[in-house]
Amino acid sequence: MEDFNEKGLPAFSATLMNNNPPEAFSSALTFTTSEFENTPHIDNDSSYLAAGWWMQVNKKTGEVNMDDNKEVVSGGEFYFPQENVKIDFSKINGICQIIWMANKCIFDQTIPDTKTDTRLGMSCQVAKKLSTAFEKYRHGIHPSHFKVRDGKSFS
Repeated sequence: MEDFNEKGLPAFSATLMNNNPPEAFSSALTFTTSEFENTPHIDNDSSYLAAGWWMQVNKKTGEVNMDDNKEVVSGGEFYFPQENVKIDFSKINGICQIIWMANKCIFDQTIPDTKTDTRLGMSCQVAKKLSTAFEKYRHGIHPSHFKVRDGKSFS
Protein backbone atom coordinates (compact mmCIF):
# COMPACT_ATOMS: atom_id res chain seq x y z
CA MET A 1 0.00 0.00 0.00
CA GLU A 2 2.12 2.88 -1.26
CA ASP A 3 0.07 5.68 0.30
CA PHE A 4 -0.14 3.82 3.59
CA ASN A 5 3.57 3.09 3.97
CA GLU A 6 4.93 6.23 2.26
CA LYS A 7 2.98 8.49 4.58
CA GLY A 8 4.07 6.51 7.63
CA LEU A 9 0.50 5.83 8.64
CA PRO A 10 0.59 3.48 11.63
CA ALA A 11 -0.75 0.01 10.91
CA PHE A 12 -3.62 -1.45 12.88
CA SER A 13 -1.11 -3.96 14.28
CA ALA A 14 1.72 -1.48 15.02
CA THR A 15 2.69 -0.84 18.62
CA LEU A 16 4.99 2.12 17.85
CA MET A 17 5.03 4.94 15.29
CA ASN A 18 7.23 4.32 12.23
CA ASN A 19 7.45 0.65 13.12
CA ASN A 20 4.99 -1.11 10.81
CA PRO A 21 5.48 -4.83 10.38
CA PRO A 22 6.23 -5.82 6.76
CA GLU A 23 2.85 -7.52 6.34
CA ALA A 24 0.91 -4.40 7.44
CA PHE A 25 -1.73 -3.17 5.00
CA SER A 26 -4.45 -1.48 7.02
CA SER A 27 -4.99 1.11 9.71
CA ALA A 28 -8.66 0.43 10.41
CA LEU A 29 -10.98 -2.46 11.05
CA THR A 30 -14.68 -1.87 10.36
CA PHE A 31 -17.65 -3.94 11.53
CA THR A 32 -21.20 -4.15 10.18
CA THR A 33 -24.05 -6.27 11.49
CA SER A 34 -27.79 -6.47 12.09
CA GLU A 35 -29.41 -6.32 8.68
CA PHE A 36 -26.79 -4.02 7.15
CA GLU A 37 -27.16 -2.94 3.52
CA ASN A 38 -25.83 -0.18 1.27
CA THR A 39 -26.24 1.18 -2.23
CA PRO A 40 -23.74 0.61 -5.07
CA HIS A 41 -20.63 2.72 -4.46
CA ILE A 42 -16.84 2.90 -4.71
CA ASP A 43 -14.97 3.42 -1.45
CA ASN A 44 -12.80 6.52 -1.15
CA ASP A 45 -9.78 4.72 0.28
CA SER A 46 -6.05 5.34 0.11
CA SER A 47 -5.42 1.63 -0.07
CA TYR A 48 -5.35 -0.19 -3.39
CA LEU A 49 -7.00 -3.30 -1.96
CA ALA A 50 -9.67 -3.91 0.64
CA ALA A 51 -10.24 -7.19 2.44
CA GLY A 52 -13.51 -8.28 3.98
CA TRP A 53 -14.81 -11.22 6.00
CA TRP A 54 -18.45 -12.23 6.43
CA MET A 55 -20.00 -14.82 8.70
CA GLN A 56 -23.38 -15.83 10.07
CA VAL A 57 -23.67 -15.17 13.82
CA ASN A 58 -26.30 -15.73 16.48
CA LYS A 59 -28.03 -12.41 17.29
CA LYS A 60 -28.00 -13.05 21.06
CA THR A 61 -24.64 -14.73 21.62
CA GLY A 62 -22.53 -13.53 18.67
CA GLU A 63 -21.40 -17.12 18.12
CA VAL A 64 -20.35 -17.92 14.55
CA ASN A 65 -22.57 -20.51 12.82
CA MET A 66 -20.38 -23.40 11.69
CA ASP A 67 -23.19 -26.00 11.81
CA ASP A 68 -24.08 -27.47 8.40
CA ASN A 69 -27.53 -28.45 9.69
CA LYS A 70 -28.47 -25.00 11.00
CA GLU A 71 -30.75 -22.66 9.06
CA VAL A 72 -28.74 -20.09 7.13
CA VAL A 73 -29.43 -16.38 6.76
CA SER A 74 -30.77 -15.74 3.27
CA GLY A 75 -30.21 -12.56 1.27
CA GLY A 76 -27.51 -10.05 2.10
CA GLU A 77 -25.44 -10.81 -0.99
CA PHE A 78 -22.23 -8.91 -1.73
CA TYR A 79 -22.57 -7.66 -5.29
CA PHE A 80 -20.17 -6.22 -7.88
CA PRO A 81 -22.64 -4.88 -10.52
CA GLN A 82 -20.03 -3.91 -13.15
CA GLU A 83 -18.68 -7.46 -13.18
CA ASN A 84 -22.13 -9.00 -12.62
CA VAL A 85 -20.68 -11.03 -9.74
CA LYS A 86 -22.77 -11.77 -6.67
CA ILE A 87 -21.52 -13.65 -3.61
CA ASP A 88 -24.43 -15.58 -2.11
CA PHE A 89 -23.54 -15.92 1.56
CA SER A 90 -26.48 -18.28 2.16
CA LYS A 91 -24.43 -20.94 0.34
CA ILE A 92 -21.46 -20.46 2.68
CA ASN A 93 -21.41 -21.94 6.16
CA GLY A 94 -18.53 -20.44 8.08
CA ILE A 95 -16.34 -17.46 7.21
CA CYS A 96 -16.06 -16.00 3.70
CA GLN A 97 -13.13 -13.76 2.73
CA ILE A 98 -13.25 -11.36 -0.22
CA ILE A 99 -10.44 -9.13 -1.51
CA TRP A 100 -11.24 -6.41 -4.06
CA MET A 101 -9.70 -3.30 -5.62
CA ALA A 102 -10.76 -0.61 -3.16
CA ASN A 103 -10.91 2.41 -5.48
CA LYS A 104 -12.00 0.69 -8.69
CA CYS A 105 -14.81 -1.74 -7.90
CA ILE A 106 -18.40 -0.63 -7.48
CA PHE A 107 -20.08 -2.83 -4.89
CA ASP A 108 -23.04 -3.03 -2.56
CA GLN A 109 -24.63 -5.38 -0.10
CA THR A 110 -28.31 -6.32 -0.05
CA ILE A 111 -30.33 -6.67 3.15
CA PRO A 112 -30.44 -10.16 4.66
CA ASP A 113 -33.58 -11.96 5.84
CA THR A 114 -32.88 -12.89 9.44
CA LYS A 115 -34.51 -14.79 12.26
CA THR A 116 -32.27 -15.96 15.10
CA ASP A 117 -29.04 -15.24 13.23
CA THR A 118 -27.68 -12.24 11.36
CA ARG A 119 -24.62 -11.59 9.27
CA LEU A 120 -21.48 -9.97 10.66
CA GLY A 121 -19.09 -8.33 8.24
CA MET A 122 -15.71 -6.75 8.84
CA SER A 123 -13.20 -5.16 6.54
CA CYS A 124 -9.70 -3.72 6.50
CA GLN A 125 -8.67 -0.76 4.39
CA VAL A 126 -7.03 2.66 4.68
CA ALA A 127 -9.65 5.41 4.62
CA LYS A 128 -8.65 8.48 2.57
CA LYS A 129 -9.83 10.86 5.32
CA LEU A 130 -7.62 9.12 7.88
CA SER A 131 -4.63 9.17 5.54
CA THR A 132 -5.13 12.89 4.79
CA ALA A 133 -5.56 13.77 8.49
CA PHE A 134 -2.42 11.85 9.41
CA GLU A 135 -0.44 13.56 6.63
CA LYS A 136 -1.51 16.97 8.00
CA TYR A 137 -0.51 15.90 11.51
CA ARG A 138 2.94 14.80 10.31
CA HIS A 139 3.43 18.25 8.71
CA GLY A 140 2.64 20.12 11.91
CA ILE A 141 -1.04 20.86 11.39
CA HIS A 142 -2.45 19.86 14.76
CA PRO A 143 -5.98 19.94 16.20
CA SER A 144 -5.45 23.48 17.52
CA HIS A 145 -5.21 24.63 13.87
CA PHE A 146 -8.49 23.02 12.86
CA LYS A 147 -11.62 25.08 12.44
CA VAL A 148 -15.05 24.36 13.82
CA ARG A 149 -16.32 21.11 12.35
CA ASP A 150 -19.48 19.20 13.09
CA GLY A 151 -20.47 21.89 15.60
CA LYS A 152 -17.44 21.27 17.83
CA SER A 153 -14.18 23.12 18.29
CA PHE A 154 -10.90 21.23 18.58
CA SER A 155 -9.19 23.96 20.62
